[in-house]
Amino acid sequence: MIKHILCLVALWVVFFIVIFSVVYTPADVNPVPTGYYCEREEVTPTRTDVIRKLAVLESNLNFYDVYKEDYFDCSEMSAYLEWYFERNGYKTDIVMGRTGNGSLLSHAWVRVHGENNSLIMVEATCCEVLPQFWYDSEYHEEMSFSNIYKSDNTLFGIDEFDWWNTSYADQLGGYTT
Repeated sequence: MIKHILCLVALWVVFFIVIFSVVYTPADVNPVPTGYYCEREEVTPTRTDVIRKLAVLESNLNFYDVYKEDYFDCSEMSAYLEWYFERNGYKTDIVMGRTGNGSLLSHAWVRVHGENNSLIMVEATCCEVLPQFWYDSEYHEEMSFSNIYKSDNTLFGIDEFDWWNTSYADQLGGYTT
């Protein structure tokens, strides 16, 4: 009798795992593309280098104009910038936190590791390097990760950062799926 009950419980557990994974796995979300990062010689940029790279990006797509919450917002924009800078040899992190009096983990931006151990903060939603005094007073880091794969270990998961699944991927010169 106990074996039958344990067997039934095990079957129910397997059933719910299968149903849960089918129901809650979005069909239109593709995982991180193969070869997302490529080996590049590491470059230590200056603040000016970062500003120039951002200007090139803005000539292809104005982030401010295409911002769309829960589709191409600060998290996707930050993930894209992290990928873009990494592809150019810059060491970067995606940072999450709050701005001003916002709620916890409500915003994402990018940290570029620059020359002389400097940290260059980039506001992804407008592709601008933040003045240090503004960053120090308005941005409050709560977590960061050095690559997109580590975002999967957060409460958000990779699909929060999946810029390659947006209609802007072609314009950004990135991956299409």
